[in-house]
Amino acid sequence: MSTMVQDVNIYATATLVDRTGKGGDEFWFDAIPFVFKPGQTELGVPRFVAEWLLSTDQKKVWTDDGQFVSRYGVKEAAQELVDAVGPEACDCSPIRLQSDRVEGWDTTLAESSRLADQTVVKTAATDPKLLRPQPGDFRDRQGDKSAAFDGKRRG
Repeated sequence: MSTMVQDVNIYATATLVDRTGKGGDEFWFDAIPFVFKPGQTELGVPRFVAEWLLSTDQKKVWTDDGQFVSRYGVKEAAQELVDAVGPEACDCSPIRLQSDRVEGWDTTLAESSRLADQTVVKTAATDPKLLRPQPGDFRDRQGDKSAAFDGKRRG
């Protein structure tokens, strides 16, 4: 029984380091937010969360020298983590973000600016022309009898 408990290492932690040195970022794992407050550069997380984050492209960024690297590194990474995601997980060297690119899935609602090391993000609330109509926004027959489901298969 004791060897089984030793093999299960779900309580192990890792310290993520924000390589930009700025903080003010977050990511989500299994509906749980992990938040770096502005200026906060280190955050303790469960090791399996760090392994997941470093094995995906979710938080990779473009640097000013043209590399696509992870924004986060792991401080004093355990050997199991290094074996799982590679030695680049231990890279905590500072990076500078490329200021003319915006990462993320929401780039249709963001606009970058080439200001010195700043990215200006405009949302639909501040710049309505960024909104684009989505399929289903305009329903021609809302309230029409044919628009309601009558329980019969359509074909």
